[in-house]
Amino acid sequence: MSDTTGKNIARLRMLSGMTQDDFARVAGVSRSAVAQWERGSAEPRMGAIQRLSDYFHIPKAWVIEDGGMDGVRMVAGVLVKSASDGLTEDEGMLLDLYRSMSEDGRTALLAAARGIATAYPGETAAPGVSRSA
Repeated sequence: MSDTTGKNIARLRMLSGMTQDDFARVAGVSRSAVAQWERGSAEPRMGAIQRLSDYFHIPKAWVIEDGGMDGVRMVAGVLVKSASDGLTEDEGMLLDLYRSMSEDGRTALLAAARGIATAYPGETAAPGVSRSA
């Protein structure tokens, strides 16, 4: 039996700061079931995986696929995957925050960022930001 799902579940639980009891309540199972999953001695049923996915607002693939939890971290109380390669840590954090927001939040963030970029221009203008003379 693969321990991929167990490792992903253990990482998900640790990132969320939950005890096995708390995690079991979310998944609708016993604490011993969570312990078995984490050890790789049992696999969760799809219903439990769906409940975890719904509760944490993550794709089921993050729970069951090899490497599913790689690069996942908690940002502003939301689980997010790390941003694309080639970005600095700060750029990745901003992208992760953006991805965790609602559409209205994204619109507000972009408007604020454009205002800040206009007030504090760098050496090159960012796309969509006009340079004041």
